[in-house]
Amino acid sequence: MGPMTGEMKILAKSQDLIGYRHFMEGRISKVFWEMQSRHLALSPGHMNGTEWTKHFITRVLKITQSQWIYRNVSFHDKQHGYAKTKRVEELNHSIRQLCTTDPRALPKDCRFLLERDDSDRSTESVLKKEYWVKTMQAAIKAGRRIARRGKRVRRITKKVRKNTMRNERLGVFEVEREIRGDMERPGQIQVRFPDRVRRGDGKRGATAMWLMGSNKQYKPGD
Repeated sequence: MGPMTGEMKILAKSQDLIGYRHFMEGRISKVFWEMQSRHLALSPGHMNGTEWTKHFITRVLKITQSQWIYRNVSFHDKQHGYAKTKRVEELNHSIRQLCTTDPRALPKDCRFLLERDDSDRSTESVLKKEYWVKTMQAAIKAGRRIARRGKRVRRITKKVRKNTMRNERLGVFEVEREIRGDMERPGQIQVRFPDRVRRGDGKRGATAMWLMGSNKQYKPGD
């Protein structure tokens, strides 16, 4: 700012104590009024220090209002505002990433979403971009659920096949067939065995009583 007189230094220090924000809101140092009152008293005009101070505060408030309006317009403008520009950049980045998704990661009825024409990205509305991004994210989640379900089915199938092969190797099924044949001979109580052995509670297999269908003890003559 260059060299300042003693009065200007006093004015600057007094306003620094108030702060720049308060200055832009109309709170100025009284030194402004004192200096301008002395200056205008020696001038031929009719304005005094009080009127000058009012006009000065009004101009400062207009500057603050103009800055606020400019900030709102530049930030919230629906066509070229900062908020919209940033949102469009975020959506374009998400679209570029989602377009590289493996089609096998999506359900079959959702793979058409990848048939997207990137040449329309510059003219496409923000609403359509948001809709496409959310739809793709939902399709990816659905694909993950289907994949987890398929892994679980394959794991169970593999376990059942393993148990079946073990039982065949150990001759369990053959023994069951022999027991059925012996129990269903004429003059014997017919017992219907299940087609496959109960898996049990996970700690032990089915009991013999369960295979027989009852644990009731019969007495002679029953």
